[in-house]
Amino acid sequence: MSLLRENVVALVGVGLGRERLAPLKRKTIEHIHRWGGRLYLFKNVQAEVCSQCGESFLKPAVLRLMDRCTATGKVGRARLSIPVISLLAKVSA
Repeated sequence: MSLLRENVVALVGVGLGRERLAPLKRKTIEHIHRWGGRLYLFKNVQAEVCSQCGESFLKPAVLRLMDRCTATGKVGRARLSIPVISLLAKVSA
C-alpha cells in the first residue's frame, strides 16, 4: 500500500465540537442506489469506508456507471422482495 493511500482520511464529528480525521479503508461493499423511484442493489462495489462511523464514499466514476446501468435498463435478473413498514402507524398506536 502506498504512503498516499494510507493517508486517506475523512473529517468526522463535524458540528459536534469533536472534529477530527479518521482513516478511510478500501472495501468491497453492497450499495443501494435510487434511480427513477426504484431501488437497485449493487454488489461488489469498491468504496472508501470511514473507520470511525462506517460511512461509505464512492468515486464519481462508480456512481456514473451505476446511473448508466440503471438508466439503460442494464440491470441484473435477480430480484429481492423487501417488506415496507410505516412507522407512522406504529407511533400513533
